[in-house]
Amino acid sequence: MAARRFLGGAFVVIGVVIGTSAFAESPDEEECVEWTYPKESACGNLSGKTECKATPSIEASEDDDKKDKCKPTKGDTCFCE
Repeated sequence: MAARRFLGGAFVVIGVVIGTSAFAESPDEEECVEWTYPKESACGNLSGKTECKATPSIEASEDDDKKDKCKPTKGDTCFCE
């Protein structure tokens, strides 16, 4: 009988840990996407790279020409970093 209570409690604890860690990974619930950058010298260190983010890093650039030349391709959804 005590073993049954222990196992039931263990499942509850595991469920809470799994639920909490899933929430901690993406608290803002933004969907992340694989962004793949073209292999262009104008892209600098992003050239040919793939990143998993809700918004591509290039969007933070103030250089409109660079944004245009290095526009990434939107891929599959991925687990947010």
